[in-house]
Amino acid sequence: MGSRQITAMNDCTIAGLFNRTFGLTHGVVIYGGAPEPLYLPASKKGRAIIRYSHDYASSALHEISHWCLAGRARRARPDYGYRYAPPPRGAAGQSAFFSSEVDVQAIEYLLSQAAGVHFTVSADDPSICVGDFRSQIEHRAAARRCAGLPPRAQQFHDVLAGARS
Repeated sequence: MGSRQITAMNDCTIAGLFNRTFGLTHGVVIYGGAPEPLYLPASKKGRAIIRYSHDYASSALHEISHWCLAGRARRARPDYGYRYAPPPRGAAGQSAFFSSEVDVQAIEYLLSQAAGVHFTVSADDPSICVGDFRSQIEHRAAARRCAGLPPRAQQFHDVLAGARS
């Protein structure tokens, strides 16, 4: 009997699984092709919308991670109520970015493993060294693996892992 090679999921597969898992139960849809990521809360006209950059699987997983961590109040605000400060940032600004992203990227790391997608740490600024930040993400991911993921993140992790098995 031949062994089945399991390949990495692409963004369309990830988005389709997400939409089938959360579309009806949580009133949210995700799709790619955006020049920049964007989250728009549900309105009287329809469901919440998550847009990810271009057609990148890693961008889809990153934006899904934000959604999985956002509480009800954050999910009611465009881009979860966060103000984006683009690079270059000073030391304090970059530190604030790392603080706000460590949980998100730890969840993304675990979802990436489940989807077979290569995970790359993002400092959001190519001139920034990510060594210490990478260690923080790996430590947080290991802690999450032991203590458990937030419920929506766990549900989607299980969906991704099941789709690849």
